[in-house]
Amino acid sequence: MINRASRLTGQGRWKEGLEATVLARAVAEQHGSTYAKTIIARDRACALERLGRADEAAGELAFLRENWKDGVALAARGLMCHGLRDEAADLLLEGLRDETVEDSAISAFLTDALDLFYTASILPDANDLLADYPELAAELGKHMRAMPEAYIPQAALRRVALREGPKQ
Repeated sequence: MINRASRLTGQGRWKEGLEATVLARAVAEQHGSTYAKTIIARDRACALERLGRADEAAGELAFLRENWKDGVALAARGLMCHGLRDEAADLLLEGLRDETVEDSAISAFLTDALDLFYTASILPDANDLLADYPELAAELGKHMRAMPEAYIPQAALRRVALREGPKQ
């Protein structure tokens, strides 16, 4: 249920994604971890914002802020959907400096092109922050380097090309 809601939201199918989060949340309340609930909060926050209902997302954003250590990448994307780039960058920077969530923070910067399980998402990406936040970019540089395109499997590059369409 949660993956379905997330996939719909990540595809920009805002109304369907928001509707799917209702059922996903019901399941998560019974059986889900805080991480699962963080996925739902991110998806709801982003869908509500894109549907022009950002004022209804206050509870979702509060949940993301309170539980960011259970899903650093998720919280950052949810904040970014609302244009809260400074807050997202600060959260990621703190995550990279905190050994307990460092791996989760690093995962925020992994490219969708290499993910073999989840479909690519159109939600904002932590990599979009790097050019505007040099301190974040410098801290990330202590943990990982960008993979040269030559090392990215061709199938992954084809998936990205299909998603983005022909070059102009």
